[in-house]
Amino acid sequence: MVNGVLTQEDDQSAAAPLADDPEAGHESAPDTAQAYTPELVRSGTSYTGEALAEQASETLDRSPVGGASEEEPLPAESTVPPGTEACATGAAEELDLRVVLVDDALYGASPDSAWVMFAPDGDDVEVLVIEAGCDRADEVGESILDQETIESA
Repeated sequence: MVNGVLTQEDDQSAAAPLADDPEAGHESAPDTAQAYTPELVRSGTSYTGEALAEQASETLDRSPVGGASEEEPLPAESTVPPGTEACATGAAEELDLRVVLVDDALYGASPDSAWVMFAPDGDDVEVLVIEAGCDRADEVGESILDQETIESA
């Protein structure tokens, strides 16, 4: 269920930290930003500003972190496009959001890829459409093409 997975902000199962190795016997300093690898899907959706909330809800429901749809689930991708992790980390730092899912898709009339990022925020999920070229953590704010808030379940 979407609500059970996305509203537990302290649950680390949706996206595993890359910086912490439990075998290493050390932890990151409290002020050091941790990089997370969000789940990645490729829904094939061409998102639009007018239908973003509906399209995002459907993708989230079919995703590995949502799983609330009766339709065929979207498989998690194993290869994350370059820059995705830095962009997700930038969203965490710059916007105080933890991205748990990225859809490598299209937005608007552009033939270029866009990353649709999903970040739980209480009972809601923030959906950010970001230019796929965002490969530095400090570029997130300037790379946002659209943003929407949807209910988590």
